[in-house]
Amino acid sequence: MKPVPDNLKALIVDDEPLARARLRRLLGALGVTRITEAETAESAIQACTAQPPHVVFMDIEMPGANGIQATEALHQCCPDARVIFCTAYDSHAVKAFELNAQDYLLKPVNRERLQQALEKLPERRNEDSITVRVGTDLVRIPVADIHYCQADHKYVTAYHRHGEVILDESLNQLQNRFPHHFLRIHRNCLINKKRLHALQQDSQGRYCVRLTDLDCALPVSRRNLPTVRKTLKHAE
Repeated sequence: MKPVPDNLKALIVDDEPLARARLRRLLGALGVTRITEAETAESAIQACTAQPPHVVFMDIEMPGANGIQATEALHQCCPDARVIFCTAYDSHAVKAFELNAQDYLLKPVNRERLQQALEKLPERRNEDSITVRVGTDLVRIPVADIHYCQADHKYVTAYHRHGEVILDESLNQLQNRFPHHFLRIHRNCLINKKRLHALQQDSQGRYCVRLTDLDCALPVSRRNLPTVRKTLKHAE
């Protein structure tokens, strides 16, 4: 059995007190002791803002905003938290993984399945990924493999190591979810911070960036220029 990471903070979101109590007992038996609870989507967001958890066990069918809506909001206020859905229904699985869910557990959750979910929690940030639909399949793309993301009207395209894909998320959502990975260089473009290679200026005073292993120049807005310069300076 893979040990639970030290000081793992968990949040249980469920409108049923008995379900919360049962999951708390199971987590405690597996070594998770830093647990908070919320019974609505609204109180879950408040709890995440006050004390960001490492993992959120999210019910789906709740009064008011449901677990899917809560997770979308959670990505904004607590982008590093991993979400494990716990529900009596399997009909939301596709949407859950589109939201980059860590796992999807069916109630009643048993100890063995819960243990498996905990063992899959990432230990390093570079395991972060984005789930996209390719044809009829759901595919996970490691964020570290993405060169840059660019918005064009209603669509956001991620250009990555093996090609390009259309994303369901906006640039703002991506930047909020992965602030340690992405850098805004223009209102319509995010780049992978680790691939930032050089900042250049043309004869007309316009700036662009060059990315490592990529033969293209991406425009930098004057608004984002100071942040780009700062990022390059810290990388030296």
